[in-house]
Amino acid sequence: MREPGPRFRREDGGWSTWMLDSKAAVIDWQSRMVELGQISLNVDGSFGDQSVRACHDWQGMVTFPAPLTGQLLEIDGDPGPATDSSMDHSLLRDGRVSPRFRAREFRCNCTLPWMDMHRSTIMQAEHIAEYKGLDRFIVRSGHRNDHHESAVGGAFGGHVCTPKWLAGPGKGCHTSAIDFDNEVVKLTLKEARYVIGNRGGVGVVEATGFCAHLDQGPFRDWVYPRGTV
Repeated sequence: MREPGPRFRREDGGWSTWMLDSKAAVIDWQSRMVELGQISLNVDGSFGDQSVRACHDWQGMVTFPAPLTGQLLEIDGDPGPATDSSMDHSLLRDGRVSPRFRAREFRCNCTLPWMDMHRSTIMQAEHIAEYKGLDRFIVRSGHRNDHHESAVGGAFGGHVCTPKWLAGPGKGCHTSAIDFDNEVVKLTLKEARYVIGNRGGVGVVEATGFCAHLDQGPFRDWVYPRGTV
């Protein structure tokens, strides 16, 4: 088996990789990624910067070991056999990247429906669902682009990345936090701290006393005033 290497230009001008070495192979990979939920990905047969980013973000979301290696995916943007096997594994499970949650549940729901979420945040959601005895719960907001983040008064910095494939300034995205229905999950601050420990941020809704936000930023707790959530 050949070792992973850099991308190369094909004779038709498109980009390929050591594994996706033809336009047809790239189209097949991109099509499967779209099926998994990365609906903003261009299916054009060229493994350009956007496809590299999609691969990188997928690798960072998957919480289960790759069937081919038995290990978590290396986050390097290279669509090698381990990443390929993880995509097939997930497609057989309706796009799940963890026992309860699908990758598409963490994509931005506004102007840029890109899916990206750190696997440790997804595992937080798993731990909460297990603690509360829920089969799953609806993630109201996972990945957020900068416009969405600004509109909801979110904090940039530790929860924001800048996708290299997006041109221009101000294209941040929220990748290490989730918002959920506090009245469904009914997670108190005490319970949240029991589950996730003394790390990250927890936002509590004043009107209900239940948590609506968890993130992996600095350790802090806050309250959403009545009428703001």
